[in-house]
Amino acid sequence: MIKVAFFLDFPLSYNGGVNYFKNVFFALNSFYKDKLEIILFVPSNIEDKDLSPFKHSSKIIKTNVLRRKSLSWFISKLFQKLINYDLLKKKIVSDANIDIVFYCNNFINLGSKIKYVNWIPDFQFLHYPQYWNEKQLKIEKNLIKKGFKNSDIVVLSSKDSLNDFLKINKTPSNKVKVINFVSQIDNNLYSNFNNLNKYSKDQFFYLPNQFWIHKNHLTVFKAVKILLEKNIEIKLLCSGVMKDFRSKDKYIYKLLKYVGENNLKNNIIFLDVIPYEHVLGLIKKSIAVINPSFFEGWSSTVEESKSLDKTIILSDIPIHREQNPAKGIFFNPNDPNELSKILKKLINSPPIFNFNHRKIEKKLKKRTKVFAEKYYEIFDELSKK
Repeated sequence: MIKVAFFLDFPLSYNGGVNYFKNVFFALNSFYKDKLEIILFVPSNIEDKDLSPFKHSSKIIKTNVLRRKSLSWFISKLFQKLINYDLLKKKIVSDANIDIVFYCNNFINLGSKIKYVNWIPDFQFLHYPQYWNEKQLKIEKNLIKKGFKNSDIVVLSSKDSLNDFLKINKTPSNKVKVINFVSQIDNNLYSNFNNLNKYSKDQFFYLPNQFWIHKNHLTVFKAVKILLEKNIEIKLLCSGVMKDFRSKDKYIYKLLKYVGENNLKNNIIFLDVIPYEHVLGLIKKSIAVINPSFFEGWSSTVEESKSLDKTIILSDIPIHREQNPAKGIFFNPNDPNELSKILKKLINSPPIFNFNHRKIEKKLKKRTKVFAEKYYEIFDELSKK
């Protein structure tokens, strides 16, 4: 039995990381439960409700080493800084007989007997450095450099990310693997979502992206305004964490100001964070999903729409073309007029959404199996070295 450790050492508000772990765990447990055990180390003070996405697919170990500002947490950080070796994390990993440690864009030395896999979500800073300050850029670059140098395998989510990686490391490396992740809708596939009327009783479009500056909400808001000026009624629901650490929330204030100044409060609804099953429900109930982002690593919004066989309107950027959703409609992310025409067409003639359980399950299982196989191949190969 191969034992792989994951650390939940990032904020739970980082939905990208949480969902990635959840999807990896689900895929591996669906096909390799008898060959591989997933151990998830979490902060000792984490609430049980926050562990629900992982409790059926991993062995969860709570530890003070990951509890922010605890004595163990401070000592752990001190070891990392002074000797580039974390004795406390090494102990909990050794006690659990771990073979492989999986990091999320990070690296902490736990000794040479451990094998390391490092997932790098994307290289956004290469394309939009203006969204980061100098300190943030330095940290991001150092994490990637350190992770690549010290890990046995580096996982990227797309060929687009691989192209970016090769701009930093000119020489191709056989320790870099591209694995497209697949978003699961397992426990929510057959839900009725009767309680979603509280969000909107009218037809709506849905934009379920975090409120980060590169997510480009403003182009969609401008398209909504264009339609209203033509007396075409439209409603847009937006959900996601309303925090942007890079812009100190200036981006969010800008969005709120735009909605207020243009009298769009009845047409653009901010939901903030909502339960994940509600996100899936709103995807199902919407006229179409919208992802206007200027940049993605491998978009969860696109993958969720693919998993639900849902129409999605998305920015015409390389990664979205690579993801290639069957029911995708592309637009220039800098052109609200083009987007408004697409929205108008769908309002006048909404896409027919036949939620065929058997068809969706079959497609999703096939994609999930490929996802699981690629990860298991990595873990199996490392365990034999």
